[in-house]
Amino acid sequence: MRRIVLILTGFVALAALLATTAAGEGEDDGTYLLRAYFDNAGFLVEGEDVRVAGANVGSVQAVDVARAGEAVTENGDEDPGKAVVTMAITDPGFQDFRTDASCLIRPQSLLGEKFVDCDPTRPRAPGSPLPPSLEQI
Repeated sequence: MRRIVLILTGFVALAALLATTAAGEGEDDGTYLLRAYFDNAGFLVEGEDVRVAGANVGSVQAVDVARAGEAVTENGDEDPGKAVVTMAITDPGFQDFRTDASCLIRPQSLLGEKFVDCDPTRPRAPGSPLPPSLEQI
């Protein structure tokens, strides 16, 4: 009889855990998405690391190609064929990229793995104003 009660209690606990996990799936998880354009993103795939100063701050969420009519440059000009990389920044300390941010795709290993190395803003003198935050799309 004790075994049956323990098994039933285990199933109830598991069901409660699954119910709370499913309820939280639709909520905002605090992920900061960035969309960056590169001339070439060859061999960059979803799930690769995004780093700032060597620290992992997120991962590549999607890799695509710019379409005709899509604004790619700072002045809004189109340039079809550019690589479009969507990055999910999960570390809250790095979720404030500025308009002067830059990213490079670098090799991670001899096996061809890549990672995206970013600078959220450029260094500046103390007291000088920060550039504006990135535009939300």
